[in-house]
Amino acid sequence: MKIEDLTKGASKKRLTLKDIIINESPGTFEKPLIISQSEKLPLDLKIMKSSLHIHLKNSSFNLLKLKKCQNLTIEKCTFNQLQLSNCNNIKIKECNITHSILLRKCHNLRISRSKIIFILLILSYQNHFKKCFINEIINNTSRGNIFEQSHHYNLKSQGKIYSKALLYTSIGSMTVLFTTLLLIWTNQYYSSIPLESSLLILLIILLVLVLYIFRDYLKMKKYPPDQFIKK
Repeated sequence: MKIEDLTKGASKKRLTLKDIIINESPGTFEKPLIISQSEKLPLDLKIMKSSLHIHLKNSSFNLLKLKKCQNLTIEKCTFNQLQLSNCNNIKIKECNITHSILLRKCHNLRISRSKIIFILLILSYQNHFKKCFINEIINNTSRGNIFEQSHHYNLKSQGKIYSKALLYTSIGSMTVLFTTLLLIWTNQYYSSIPLESSLLILLIILLVLVLYIFRDYLKMKKYPPDQFIKK
């Protein structure tokens, strides 16, 4: 588990659990660690690679970043920005997110009775929003999420995987073309450069990139479309 203070001027200061918790606990389901508002709690906080049961409550943050975390409960907190990456089994209750929440490759999140200005979903699936007030949702190749009894005013679906594949393929093709011309020009002066080998390596890199994109697409296709349940 890693904890960093991202507050401006703190130079990503490393913290320990003792710096932010207010109770002595083993961090189990029955006895979670508790983090609450205090002078020691930074405005910008990053928690990485945590599987401890942590209850974060009654706190205010400018930015909270969670990466590869699970078993957290966040309750009655205010955030300007909340960013979660590769997280699962996290509960967010009665929170106010004044700017945005980013979910990247997250699943099994339960968000309830919260006010959210803007949500960006990237390759996230099987997350449940219940009785939330949401101003805008942008879905970037995410599926299987449920919005139950939630009010939302603007829903956009962008960043389709085929568009991304086309973009990356175009960039890769232009790179191959530019490199080919450069190698041909260079080869006039340095005959030791293996032109064919260089082109083969570049084409392999391009193929791997495209396959990586479609791997994410196929993973998301396993899940149903997002559901919006009014009652």
